[in-house]
Amino acid sequence: MESAGAGGCRSGAANAAGPLSTDGAPARMLAVRGFARLTGLCSRRGETGRGRQACLGRGGRGDRRAGGVEWACESRSVLYPDWEAWRRLMVVKHICTKTNIKFSTICKPCERRHAVRPPARKDNDMSHPSPLAYVLDEAAGKQRMLLSEPGRYLLSAGMAGALIAAVLVVSLKLGQVFFAAGAPGYYIATAGFFGVALVSIIVCKVELFTSNVMYFTVGRLGGRCRSCNLLRSWALVYLGNLLGVLLFVAVLSGAGGMGELPPQHLLFNVVAHKVHAPALEIFWKGVLCNWVICLAVWVPMRLSSEAARLIVIMLLVFVFFFSGFEHSIANMAFFALARMQGMAGLGWGDILHNLAPATLGNIVGGAIGVGLVVFRLERHTLQGV
Repeated sequence: MESAGAGGCRSGAANAAGPLSTDGAPARMLAVRGFARLTGLCSRRGETGRGRQACLGRGGRGDRRAGGVEWACESRSVLYPDWEAWRRLMVVKHICTKTNIKFSTICKPCERRHAVRPPARKDNDMSHPSPLAYVLDEAAGKQRMLLSEPGRYLLSAGMAGALIAAVLVVSLKLGQVFFAAGAPGYYIATAGFFGVALVSIIVCKVELFTSNVMYFTVGRLGGRCRSCNLLRSWALVYLGNLLGVLLFVAVLSGAGGMGELPPQHLLFNVVAHKVHAPALEIFWKGVLCNWVICLAVWVPMRLSSEAARLIVIMLLVFVFFFSGFEHSIANMAFFALARMQGMAGLGWGDILHNLAPATLGNIVGGAIGVGLVVFRLERHTLQGV
């Protein structure tokens, strides 16, 4: 069995033609429609290659009848000398030239279970031949959502801010138990639980400003995102995180807040330390904070075990929180809770004194400390991905 058609060396899905008449003229001619995905075939230079055995159920109009045969030809029409044989058999070898393609007579039954189709990747599956390629794909997806559905993007950022505030409330309550008793390890308990916030954000795939800085920086360096969209994303995510924090604190206030807190409460001690620190110190703590946070997002991409990913995220978040680094979104939650509880002496100038350098430090730590560095270190892994 042999057929030929003029055209380039590309892959397509065939519709079937009828049997030949007695004088060799074709009973039917069928145009090739659509192109199925098939790798490892041949190029326009006329290289000889071996096709992959495939039996796809989708593609051209006739491929459901014909078993979904793939071949490397872009011809306008193809002749099939034996429709019944073609329906049962599948060509698995081919020779590609510059102007036409010929199929060999080596065939075997086509079975659907041998279909050559890439396995679908789950939404929360971070496994990838290259973690950098995964980050680039994620950045491109975030940009598409930003441009097509900005309301959804803002809502996603709001959810992340609310998660930060909710987990922070529990962390403070847990730490206060040890703080009130005078136990020296009160901040260990607080920092140890706060990692739940980042785990929840990663699992829910919502938008947090600090990790978003890394994603869009890598996307811009990799040519997958535009600079204007990078700045627009940072602004929208920052606003969404702030609105999420404020909305959660407002609802919490309506539910009774955190109760009556003593003046020596852990929340007031932490906030007082944050607003009285020098601006330059806050900036560098912000750099270190997002360097650690973005590593907590990047490192798990190299791990295959879900348990290992969870442990790494929790430990790295513990590092930033226990060290007293400045996370701009977490600081929003600190200040909102302190204002809700009526902390004396906390003004808007004090809040801005902390948030402005902390935010700039987070941008530097995420964009340069992780985004630029890992792109330079890992861009060679993009070859062949």
